[in-house]
Amino acid sequence: MRPLIPQISKTLFSKSLLFATTLGIALAAPGTGNTAAIGKGSTRASLGRPGVATSAMAEGTKARITVTFASAPASASSRIAPTLYNKSRVLQFEEDDSPISAYTDLLPLLKGGVRNGVSYPGLRFTDGCGRQRPYTAAVAINGRNTYNNSVWLDPGAQHDAGRLVWAQAQEMLDNGWDIENHSNLHTATDPVKQVSDLDALIADRLKGYKPTVHIVPTNFAGYPTAAFNAGYIAVSSASQGDNYPMLNTWDEKRVALSALPSPTTSFVYRRYQADQSSSETADAFLNRLKAVSDNLMAPGTNATEVYLQRVFSHGMTFSVLSGWLNYTQSIAQDRLWVTTLREFSEYRRVSAQVVKTEALSNNVLTIDLDYAALSPNTRFQNLTLLVNSAATITNISVTGADSASFNTTTKMVNVFRHQVAGTTTPTEPTPTPTPTPTPTPTPTPTPTPTPTPTPTPTPTPTPTPTACTGTGSLLREQWSNVNGKTISTVPTATAPTSSATIINFESPVQSGNNYGARVRGYICPPTSGAYTFWITADDDGALFLSPDTDPNRKVRIATCSGKTSSAYDFYRYPSQQSAPVQLQAGQRYYVEALHKQDKGNGYLAVAWQLPDGTRQQPVPGSSLVPWGTTTAARTSAASTFEAATLNQPNARRSEVQVYPNPVMGRNQRARVQFNLPEKGVAVLTLVNLKGELVRQLFAGAMEAGAQRSVELDAANLSEGIYIVHLVTPTEVVNYKVAFSH
Repeated sequence: MRPLIPQISKTLFSKSLLFATTLGIALAAPGTGNTAAIGKGSTRASLGRPGVATSAMAEGTKARITVTFASAPASASSRIAPTLYNKSRVLQFEEDDSPISAYTDLLPLLKGGVRNGVSYPGLRFTDGCGRQRPYTAAVAINGRNTYNNSVWLDPGAQHDAGRLVWAQAQEMLDNGWDIENHSNLHTATDPVKQVSDLDALIADRLKGYKPTVHIVPTNFAGYPTAAFNAGYIAVSSASQGDNYPMLNTWDEKRVALSALPSPTTSFVYRRYQADQSSSETADAFLNRLKAVSDNLMAPGTNATEVYLQRVFSHGMTFSVLSGWLNYTQSIAQDRLWVTTLREFSEYRRVSAQVVKTEALSNNVLTIDLDYAALSPNTRFQNLTLLVNSAATITNISVTGADSASFNTTTKMVNVFRHQVAGTTTPTEPTPTPTPTPTPTPTPTPTPTPTPTPTPTPTPTPTPTPTACTGTGSLLREQWSNVNGKTISTVPTATAPTSSATIINFESPVQSGNNYGARVRGYICPPTSGAYTFWITADDDGALFLSPDTDPNRKVRIATCSGKTSSAYDFYRYPSQQSAPVQLQAGQRYYVEALHKQDKGNGYLAVAWQLPDGTRQQPVPGSSLVPWGTTTAARTSAASTFEAATLNQPNARRSEVQVYPNPVMGRNQRARVQFNLPEKGVAVLTLVNLKGELVRQLFAGAMEAGAQRSVELDAANLSEGIYIVHLVTPTEVVNYKVAFSH
């Protein structure tokens, strides 16, 4: 009998399929024009195109794939791919100790959603058959607080705002993420009891969910043994393996799949710790993470080898997190499967335990899969098969699966036996001219008697775009023979050596030494809402924006002062990204970028993200107005501008206080008190006067008017002026604080 998985409702799934069919939605790969035939337990592809279809919930333990060729082939067979979607690289990321940032930062970044009022498009790869798949991750949770015995994830008076609550954990599960056992108390005593106690708590709070991945707390001995004896299929640690093999054996770098023991052999996955050290700058930390991704994606010992990299953190600043993962996606080129250790481990087990038989008759290859021997509690039962034949495939059909996707050109078939998709409250599909596959809905969780946290804000509908007149270019001015490496040496008060227009916010790459440049004009947003900007430059650059058309009111919103690899290397340093800026559709805002080139090739580019999450790099000419076509008079848009300035007016703004100020002495501490006028998520950081992150002080949800206090330690800080930087869903507040030793 097939294991029962409590996360999926067969009735709801079938109803959603009926709803999609009634609307006339073609359940096929986007843009292929390939509509799949829908029948109970059956999916089918048309000639020569990628296909995707959703069928009724699989019944029984068997599935069949029927491959039809244009003519009888000399030979035809199939094999199970080494990874799902046949990816050559695998990345797994988890956050330990159930930080709230996993829900407020990581989930919207990977899945797509709203964070602090800004929409993010999500990070995705394809399934090789024309279907987009979101990155997924995991959270390793503990059960009880050793100080007061309260349950960490229970909402209520004793809940720590820096931790998840159960409703958020359930939403992550509903989106294909994993919740991992990290021990009940996070102590060294009695590992057997701590594993079993947390198992029981998770099952009680998360609708019977049974974890199969254990994350060893600290490096305490006994936990790998306890977890394997309790039936866990995977254990991971940075340094503790009991007496089990650890892979990699000597370091935390990528491991070749060919080096892993058999899927049913117990061993410990070693993982890389992605926590920022006290002596490490944000830039250095980000570069360290990028090096991990570079190593993962680098060529292997042979072209067919597959590599895995595991990474964990206790939470990191959003700028570093987004910079690292966006960079990783940019170099992955759709070769990367970003998933959880549970899904990866279960894929290996299913590949070994499923019984595959096949027969070739004339021009038809029949592949039968029997899942009867699967281990109990197998959540992900998905497989990717590759057909080996020189003949042309004209048709593929699949029976006995929940859904399938396939590509008759590359001869790849994905068979899904338990697809975890959708959200806690699924929305009904809306027909569009070119429909995309509708995610499989999951049931709405049963309400619990305890209060639930405020959900991530839902983005408001994007208003109709409002166009500006006279768009199409910016003015670029250049000063030649200017010594120095920073923008402070650009003599903008003098006449430029030359000038030209550029048709988007990107200067052409040019070789040459010792020149400075200024790009200026007006930016005209197509829709109203929060915009985020990025700048990249070689060797030094800064981006300025005014709340109206007056250049005298400009403020610096982003900088790029380190080495970059290309004009589109926007995510290398946190300072390259601006805070969210509220802009009004159809209004003109003065914009300026300064650029200083020292030696070699020089370039400058500016990108932005629109309120609907669309990212444009560079900003297109359709949103740019040439310098000199607008008077410097202030417009009504000034009242809507929100940026990281030290004197930003606001009718109802958050309050920040630091005392004592200045902070005298290297070993002294200050208290930072702050509150929000409206309920929401707040992120409090300490930055230097260059806008570079020094330290994160707080990240979590806050009630309206609630006072919060955090400690600011002067240790490891140089003398000088710093900025306490508070970001809320509606504003950015900065407060100067001085340190003197």
